[in-house]
Amino acid sequence: MPLFVLLTKLSGACKDRLRGEPEILDEICEKLEVCEIGDLPQYATLGEYNFVNLIDLKDEKMVYGLALELNSIDGVETVVLPALPMDEYKKIIKKMKK
Repeated sequence: MPLFVLLTKLSGACKDRLRGEPEILDEICEKLEVCEIGDLPQYATLGEYNFVNLIDLKDEKMVYGLALELNSIDGVETVVLPALPMDEYKKIIKKMKK
């Protein structure tokens, strides 16, 4: 299954709204649950991005829908990065070396 790293950034206004309406986080989590991402880790982070999720989807096309859903929340912006387990990456590198 395709694996992705989802980085989520909240705008300043959304962060201010979050203080008074913490249920915004529930809305974000609900959208992730709809995509059946499984029990992969979710983290709140400091720095440029506020949240990091690892997402394992049945179909890589699902990530487009997920990003669209999350970005439809006012003040939420996402970046999606395809990810490859290190063992698979090493195999690719070894094949290229030949």
